[in-house]
Amino acid sequence: MATISKPTCSILTGLLASYGIERAVVSPGSRNAPLLVSMERSGNFAISTVVDERTAAFVALGMAKQTSKPVALVCTSGSAMLNYGPALAEAYYSRTPLIAITADRPGEWIDQRDSQTIRQNGALDAVVRKSVEIDERMSLRQVNRLINEALTAATGNIPGPAHINVPLGAPLTTMAQESEMPVGNRISTVRCRQEVPDDVFRLLTRSKKIMFIAGAGADVNPLSVRLPDNSVWFSDRFGGEQAGISALAAGVLLNRADDEKKAMLRPDFVVNLGGTLIDDKFKACLRRWQSPVINIGFDDNMVDTFGSLHMQIECNASDFVEQWNAYVCRNYGHTVSDQPGYCRHWRDFISASERGVAGLPWCDIEAMRMLAMNFNGGELFASNGMCARYAQLMPWKVDRIHYNRGVSGIDGCTSTAVGISMATERTVLLLTGDMSFGYDIGALVLKNLRGNFKIAVFDNGGGDIFRHVATTASLPERETRFAVPVEQPVAQLATAFGFDYYLADGNSGTADALVAFLRDSEKTAILHIITDIESNQKAYNILT
Repeated sequence: MATISKPTCSILTGLLASYGIERAVVSPGSRNAPLLVSMERSGNFAISTVVDERTAAFVALGMAKQTSKPVALVCTSGSAMLNYGPALAEAYYSRTPLIAITADRPGEWIDQRDSQTIRQNGALDAVVRKSVEIDERMSLRQVNRLINEALTAATGNIPGPAHINVPLGAPLTTMAQESEMPVGNRISTVRCRQEVPDDVFRLLTRSKKIMFIAGAGADVNPLSVRLPDNSVWFSDRFGGEQAGISALAAGVLLNRADDEKKAMLRPDFVVNLGGTLIDDKFKACLRRWQSPVINIGFDDNMVDTFGSLHMQIECNASDFVEQWNAYVCRNYGHTVSDQPGYCRHWRDFISASERGVAGLPWCDIEAMRMLAMNFNGGELFASNGMCARYAQLMPWKVDRIHYNRGVSGIDGCTSTAVGISMATERTVLLLTGDMSFGYDIGALVLKNLRGNFKIAVFDNGGGDIFRHVATTASLPERETRFAVPVEQPVAQLATAFGFDYYLADGNSGTADALVAFLRDSEKTAILHIITDIESNQKAYNILT
């Protein structure tokens, strides 16, 4: 079979497949033609074409989140590459493996006023785990090694994005027989499990109050953890029994609790299993408590989020939990502490937030509650801002919950959710604010959208979060420079891009519209949720 006669492209394509990369999101171009042809003709990849490189990168991010496998990105030379930056930054901090492959001009044309030419090599270093350049003038052995270095870094103990810059000279599309092209050789890396010393477990089990914390992105299932009487589990996975106690709900209530209650709830030890926490109030309380913290996992830096780091244990969180379970079962059965009830105290304390959510008038929180009650068995994606916060207070009955909490930006949330929907047959529900929705309208253009993709747009007068955070809530410029109310033609956008449109404005037809929006699995749909600023503020004040 004929393929592109570029040895660097042949080796790269083969190694991508050998590392288990099955999907690629590519953008059209001339300089990247050899890469696109080589990947297409290999037959090893499911390839999606997205014209806008910024959108493409977030779509790939969603695919990688959904499949837990690295996804390749391919773009042409010049400013195209810089559009990958926001998604790669999110992937870097959320530890999601993406392989950004950028075509480039030969080095002698850099800074020579040649079109579509910038300083690409190393331009993404701040947001990738490894950056390499494979030049056609290198030996094939060096090309093979450098690609292995990049792919190993992306899929290692700390997964994340890698950048492979590929200068390509003319002619770009000369063909050769596939049998004549060199084949890449994968260099294997063997990783062994780290055994946690029993001394660590003895230290914890002698404590009267242990707090386990799993932030957004921590890859541990709370149902797999054996929790003795003296321990409690907190999570940033949006609440519900399956995810332990909501850290956000805890932060809200701790902010108004008296000193006696706080002293009773203060842990003796905190076991931090990784990931980020959304709620500043919960983090602030942990920082004031100064309970010694044990960090679990791999980090490039000494991470001291709560200002009281006691110990770092370098192993996967899932391995730690497995060994913890075995130790507790072997030595104590289910009961460890002679003062049981630490978890019960927390659950009694936190139940107030659950009671507060019910019975509110029409507002963002009530709309979120109705969605949670009616959406079953699919996948949820919450964009950043108030959507991510309110969603954590709800008892979702879903298969998985997704978010971009690495950098926590509003850009690319729709595109990421689209990528998730393209990699699953289950229904994917995106919760997004009107500002986030407008920020990423380009994602609606994609032709690969299927009926399993649903968007709930909370039209609440712009960036509602700025009406609640202390920094901006009382500023006279709040509505003109921060919240910035937007007039967005959601109904017209739905029609233009082929989405069914449903309206939920708190009137009599709201409940029926919401049910119909979730019921139709054959057509993409948008639920336009309209609420007013005053009602949202009153509801927020009740909860906080």
